[in-house]
Amino acid sequence: MQRFIIKKFLFYVLTFFVATIFIWAIPRLMPGDPIKDLVSEIYNAIETGGANVPEKTKLLYEHFVKKFGLDKPLWEQYFIYLKSILSFDFGFSIAFYPRKVAELTLSALPWSLALLIPAQIVGWLIGNYLGALAAYFRGKIDSIIFSIFLFISRIPYYWLALVLAYFFAFYIPIFPFGGAYSWGKIPSLALDFIIDLLMHYALPFLSLVLIIIGGQAIGMREMMLYELGSDYIEYGKNLGISDSKLLKYAFRNAILPQITGLALSISSSVSGQVVTEAVFAYPGVGNLLYIGILREDYPLIQGAFLILLIAVLSANFIIDILYAYIDPRIRLVYRGER
Repeated sequence: MQRFIIKKFLFYVLTFFVATIFIWAIPRLMPGDPIKDLVSEIYNAIETGGANVPEKTKLLYEHFVKKFGLDKPLWEQYFIYLKSILSFDFGFSIAFYPRKVAELTLSALPWSLALLIPAQIVGWLIGNYLGALAAYFRGKIDSIIFSIFLFISRIPYYWLALVLAYFFAFYIPIFPFGGAYSWGKIPSLALDFIIDLLMHYALPFLSLVLIIIGGQAIGMREMMLYELGSDYIEYGKNLGISDSKLLKYAFRNAILPQITGLALSISSSVSGQVVTEAVFAYPGVGNLLYIGILREDYPLIQGAFLILLIAVLSANFIIDILYAYIDPRIRLVYRGER
């Protein structure tokens, strides 16, 4: 297990540093000048130049370019970025100046985790349970359920979010649209605030959990059909072992690949959460990233992407270790017994 954990840890560390290169480079490939949004009132003056441009205006623009380090060569900007990763200090946000990126991302992170973790757990549990039932009953029930699961799992996150918002926030205004709680309310443990919080939480949560359920159910159904058709199931039936016990054995074997698939599901859910938060203006890291992209805010994009990257890699690392403890075959491989 020690060799397995060390190997996986080094793999994720390498993955992290490779991904940081893209996180730094991609925003800088975007067209435009982010400082011009910060000093938009002098955009035309700076663009056209001329003798009528006040000297203080030019100095203000140059001041912000230097403050955000955009006047330095790209190689130097990259090493400054690497240093900021180690200190977790990405400086000031361009879009929310003078607030710091670390402050913005850390305040948004709890909202994202409160949305992603429950949706992932509930979707994984319900999806695997329904997928196992569909494989067990088969026949017409399975064909109907399979079609529903397949349709749900192929729906884009943003499309489902827009459909839910239209029907349940506008057409039939059951739930509020936008934000985490109503404007003017002060966060507290009061019952009315908790109810208001849950009402705002419902649509973003459903947008994530329904697609997760569909994907997990499809995977579990396929694995259960494979296990129920295996030789050991037929052998167990010939020995007179009860169907309930055989079903339990099949479920245990089928759930192992689903644990591995959970890592892929988390990665997909994180990308889906970004667009879901943007649709509902939910105050998480995804919505923050969306604002940063619109405003070409390099420091904010880097900080938000880094938070998402750490969350995904950490979850995958934990799942890999959990899978190694559950499946003894992995431990045998690293002992050299297989």
